[in-house]
Amino acid sequence: MLFQQRLKVSLVVKNMKTEVEIINESKLAFEDILGPLPFVNSSNFQIEVKLDNNRRADFVASLDVEGRKIKLIGEVKRNLQPRYVLDAVRQVKEYCSYIIGEPVYPVVVSEYISPRSAEILINENVSYFDLTGNCRLSFANVYIEKEAKASKVVEKRGIKSLFGLKSSRMLRLMLNGPMRPWHVKELSKRTELSFGQVSNIRRALLDQKFAIESEEGGIHIDQPGALLEQWKWVYKKNVINNQSSYYTLLPTEDRLDAVKSAMDEANKQGAGIMLSGVSSAKWLAPFVKSSSEYFYADKSGIELLKKHLELEAVAVGPNVIIDEPKDSFLFKEAIDCAPELKCANAVQTYLDLYVSGEREKEAAEYLQSHLLREQWKNN
Repeated sequence: MLFQQRLKVSLVVKNMKTEVEIINESKLAFEDILGPLPFVNSSNFQIEVKLDNNRRADFVASLDVEGRKIKLIGEVKRNLQPRYVLDAVRQVKEYCSYIIGEPVYPVVVSEYISPRSAEILINENVSYFDLTGNCRLSFANVYIEKEAKASKVVEKRGIKSLFGLKSSRMLRLMLNGPMRPWHVKELSKRTELSFGQVSNIRRALLDQKFAIESEEGGIHIDQPGALLEQWKWVYKKNVINNQSSYYTLLPTEDRLDAVKSAMDEANKQGAGIMLSGVSSAKWLAPFVKSSSEYFYADKSGIELLKKHLELEAVAVGPNVIIDEPKDSFLFKEAIDCAPELKCANAVQTYLDLYVSGEREKEAAEYLQSHLLREQWKNN
């Protein structure tokens, strides 16, 4: 028998609890989780259980699952940022080794377990639950998974600022560039961020276990796929200041020359223009065909595109979409995707595609598998 339960609830965590409070409350949380299961006939939840002369588990739950005796060994952590997860995993698995003669399964508990921490626990085959309602218990013939929409207070713990407007400069650089160690001084120079800003982003990447420190003191993103996965779920085109819709009567075969002319004039004037979204992906890793053109452009660049593409503003049926970015630094990250043609870098293109529609989402995954993953693998 396989029991599956998925639930989304909203809770607000007001204050950080002590580890003792979490241990005491874990018993009630555990009973709430297992209560609906008709085939768990009995459970005995004990706190601070002595395993040997030197080891104490935070809790041991003895269960009867359809006549089968099993134990769950629990490790409780007040702070379960991703960088601490593997230590908790090693500890609870060590505790499990002290139980002889019956099936035993490790469980990690905290006040709040973030999606990134949960991902690491799942990869380590360790169950978990927290006091906000997040839960994934997998043992014997039981599988329970619950998702809680955590409060803004919780979500601010190291992850929200990581994908901010300025922080994104550093992430795009490291994810597009070679997978190598980067030092604060170089990152600051390349992104035009202060040493303090770079150091804060560096710490967040380490805390969330997306990166590791090199022997020379640099930072190396060793989980690029996981970082991009986390980013895409919170990315909502917050880089956009304004979007304009236009229509051009120029034939498709004439547009490319018009775009190149606009970009050439923009380069001479110091204006910003580059292909974005599907138009960028067409040159980086073509997947979706589109009769529309997509651009990033500043105010001067928009005027140049209007002139060279003979654009007319429309509310319905546009075939040219122009986004004006909030951070003009985006234009400094443009790459040469063809002679006389610039487009958004691969990471920015991936994110824009992912939030644009189902076909564009498929194009984003194609871009990741055929371009980004190859770059990550080869460097």
